Amino acid sequence: MIKAILFDYDGVLVDSLDIMWKAYKEVAKLIGYNMRYRRKKNFLDNDWNITLKRMGVTKKNYDEALKVWYDYYYEHEPHAKVFEGMRPVLTELGKRYKLGVASDNRTVRIKKKLDEHKLTKYFDAISGKNSIESMEKRKPNPVGIRNALKKLKVKPSEAVYVGDMDDDIGAAHNAGLKMVIGVTYGFHTKKRLVGADANADKPEDILRIIRKAEQGKKAEARKE
Repeated sequence: MIKAILFDYDGVLVDSLDIMWKAYKEVAKLIGYNMRYRRKKNFLDNDWNITLKRMGVTKKNYDEALKVWYDYYYEHEPHAKVFEGMRPVLTELGKRYKLGVASDNRTVRIKKKLDEHKLTKYFDAISGKNSIESMEKRKPNPVGIRNALKKLKVKPSEAVYVGDMDDDIGAAHNAGLKMVIGVTYGFHTKKRLVGADANADKPEDILRIIRKAEQGKKAEARKE
């Protein structure tokens, strides 16, 4: 039985891909990396160190590159919008399940954005990062998901995770969740969302997938 739905933040609730992509383009200008033929989808990794290394950032220019990235991101992040169609999905899911956020973004930033869009009321738990040290435990490490489950007082076998990157899928599996939904409207395409139990091309699909899963369980129970 599903009791809780956990959401990633960037790329699932909030459309921040373009902002992060442009932040990396600023880094590319700094180091002379050609992003002309690169595509936004699938280029970014959950761990920015992997993306920066792939771009050619070295120990020598790492601090400067990271500062350039953060300067752009912090300036433009406030303009990120909640995905169209997400509010009614949260409204419907909130009637039947506990809802939570498990993200590698900063907790304070998540709460601020949810407050701005009057979405805080939908969530019973928010698990983000609070320090530089906690950033070392990024997904696929399941610690963030486990913290959210603990706050919700729900077992992994009773929860669904909704993510948009390959490390989201990995973290959910590492946490032992009942079901993992990979959204294709975020940072990664279906090609990188290997291991997801189902894929959502738009927010409304999340609701449809969960309803279908519940109906399947009811059918199994009737057979028994």
